[in-house]
Amino acid sequence: MATHYSWYRLANGGPGGTYVLTFDHTNWASFEDDPAVKPLRDRLREAFGEQESMSVIERLNGSIESTYSDLIQPRPDLSYMPAK
Repeated sequence: MATHYSWYRLANGGPGGTYVLTFDHTNWASFEDDPAVKPLRDRLREAFGEQESMSVIERLNGSIESTYSDLIQPRPDLSYMPAK
């Protein structure tokens, strides 16, 4: 199973310059850790080596002011769904 991430820039409802990282889940069971999916840190090590991967992680960590977790449940009754 592939992990998909999406980055968004908050345009309304919070401080300017806020970015949101979302993770797609197919169902509630997909919130469990999947041993077949490698953590980002491990994938960076494979792609760039130890030193460069640590540099990337440190830059990411240094750019994060705060984090929190939230569940978003789509509400079709409150959303516009374009015709296919």
